[in-house]
Amino acid sequence: MKTTQLKMQQGFSLMEVLAFVTILSLVFLGVAYTTGQSIKRTKFNEQKLIATRYAEELEEWLRGQKEEDWTTFYSSRASGGGTTYCFDDAVYDEYQSISWPAAGDCNGVYGLRSLYMREVTLTQSLTSQVQAIISVRWQDGQNVFDVPISTIFTKWE
Repeated sequence: MKTTQLKMQQGFSLMEVLAFVTILSLVFLGVAYTTGQSIKRTKFNEQKLIATRYAEELEEWLRGQKEEDWTTFYSSRASGGGTTYCFDDAVYDEYQSISWPAAGDCNGVYGLRSLYMREVTLTQSLTSQVQAIISVRWQDGQNVFDVPISTIFTKWE
């Protein structure tokens, strides 16, 4: 009688194996979901950092343009109602230097590395100030994200 009892205790039942496989599958699904979300967040943060770099790059370039010739910057590039410029890949020359594009918005075209849309609106706010609102946008699926930077340029003498 003891040998029969020992043989029954040597293996797992089908229910125990199914329960173990189910629990193990749920753990693997949880790990896979968490990994996917982590990759998604990492990609978003990478795109946001690149967009911020593009916005800050344009802000510094505008500051240089203001320092180079305030009169042109104030009277020709900005207006009372605001003048918008689209700084996409076309504004870079062979030395990767930025140049002024024609006035006008980007018309919904993501032309900066085919992923980002970079616009600036220059508005004369006072007789000696220009407000610059820089916006760098990108799409991720159905979502549109934006990194805005707003600054005031003044004439320093």
